[in-house]
Amino acid sequence: MSDSHGNWPALRSALAVARKADCEVVFFAGDLVRPDGVAVLAEFAGPVHMILGNNEFEINEIHAAAEATGNVIYHGEVCDIERAGVRIFMHHYPHVAEAKAKSSIYDLCIYGHTHTLRDKTVGRTRLINPGAISDRGSQPEWAIFDTDTSELLPQKFKASL
Repeated sequence: MSDSHGNWPALRSALAVARKADCEVVFFAGDLVRPDGVAVLAEFAGPVHMILGNNEFEINEIHAAAEATGNVIYHGEVCDIERAGVRIFMHHYPHVAEAKAKSSIYDLCIYGHTHTLRDKTVGRTRLINPGAISDRGSQPEWAIFDTDTSELLPQKFKASL
């Protein structure tokens, strides 16, 4: 997920779909925007890995809000982890994620910022933009990535969310 820009109803709806789909973890690629969005992310029962985008201005408050939850992990600008045997890199900007994808160090690179769902392979690395939860200039969308099958399942919502 990425780029909610304060659209909490759509973010809650996306998290509900993720729970129903038995998703184990959420990756949020920036532009949550405000610290009150951390409480929304924390409604997901599993771990939520979040990074900053270019529209967070209350960074200390966002970090403190994440620290107060039991499941939202604040990574700053970069998330670099291994999960389910998959090496994952996440950054808000596409050019940074694509450069990391070209390194062939990662299995999956995630980015946001453009508000458009993208899925491509760079060398051996899957490069994914899940789209934007916000309806600012685009239809709200996000994606589920199945680490067992490497299948990307796009999710779309009505613009009214």
